[in-house]
Amino acid sequence: MTARFQTVALFGRPQTDGLAEILDQIAGWLKRRGMAVLVQTNRSTRALQSLGRRAELGIIVGGDGTMLGIARTLAPLGLPVVGINLGRLGFITDITFSHWEEALDAILEGNFDSWSRDWLLCISTRSGSPQ
Repeated sequence: MTARFQTVALFGRPQTDGLAEILDQIAGWLKRRGMAVLVQTNRSTRALQSLGRRAELGIIVGGDGTMLGIARTLAPLGLPVVGINLGRLGFITDITFSHWEEALDAILEGNFDSWSRDWLLCISTRSGSPQ
């Protein structure tokens, strides 16, 4: 089987307790499957987009806010992303941390649906000043 994704980038919110260990765990798992792994070391726009340009899949580890923030930065690159939830709700990061291996295994095997999200930018003006 030829893997669909050869290079995977891992992202997260650097201040999250235990994130480095979690990213190391996921990176090791991916490397054992023969993938090149890039790991985020800081959250600057330039650094995120640099990793995103070199990857074929982005895995964002954190809550919905982390997913939205990083996905917003990566959106211009068209990089497909998936989220592993470390937060409470997980509306957007729908892979639970307790099941990340099974979920990523399915994705790497090609068992996934993908869809694009449209972005809408609105500026409200009141009395000539943006709100």
